[in-house]
Amino acid sequence: GDSVMIQSEFSDTVYAYYYSHQFEPARPPMAVRPTSGGGALNIDTVFSLQADQFYTPDKLGLYFLQSDSSTTAGVSLLVTDGYFPKPQEIADLTEPLIYISTRAEFQGIKEDLSSKQALDKFWLSTIGSPQRAKATISDFYQYIEDANTLFTSYKAGWKTDRGLIYSVMGPPLTVNKLLDGENWIYRDAAGEEIVFQFVKVSNIFSNNHYELFRDKSYDRLWFNAIDRWRDGNNP
Repeated sequence: GDSVMIQSEFSDTVYAYYYSHQFEPARPPMAVRPTSGGGALNIDTVFSLQADQFYTPDKLGLYFLQSDSSTTAGVSLLVTDGYFPKPQEIADLTEPLIYISTRAEFQGIKEDLSSKQALDKFWLSTIGSPQRAKATISDFYQYIEDANTLFTSYKAGWKTDRGLIYSVMGPPLTVNKLLDGENWIYRDAAGEEIVFQFVKVSNIFSNNHYELFRDKSYDRLWFNAIDRWRDGNNP
């Protein structure tokens, strides 16, 4: 519903590309095998705008705007619903559960998105205690909202690699910022230091795109963190 003014020093015409692509959530940190997906995004709509005039995007999704279509330079807009970054709709509350649920549990929840009953059933049946479940729900979705605020780029922040780690592990104890990335420091139950390494990757849609260095050694740490959520013992 917001309007933006697209300004250009080089042309009276701005070329716009719209993508309705539903970006997938990040893969677990121990998933070292690349996925079969990837490649170029399919453009759903191409249209032009008049520079120095207000424009109101009418669809949710990703827009890429250029004054010179022969280059890769441009500006991207991610159009979200009015609740963002807070997850509010049932679908927005359901999707992040992919990080802490089994495949069967997640499919069962997705089959009924007409009410919150399936969501409530997951939390109560997993945690057991209504009081712990209530506190865990509050904490989990606060982390999702924080991830959206901090890490959104061309897709919602919780779906990014940094959003994945933040949502499941909680805020890191220390963040070391490097020229080409970030190192996030945690400690496990035994007090051992755990480091997640992120590399900044060039992306035409965003200068805020980081990819996690994945390693099989994260396996036990990751499932322990998931178990804490499922037990109501939040990070």
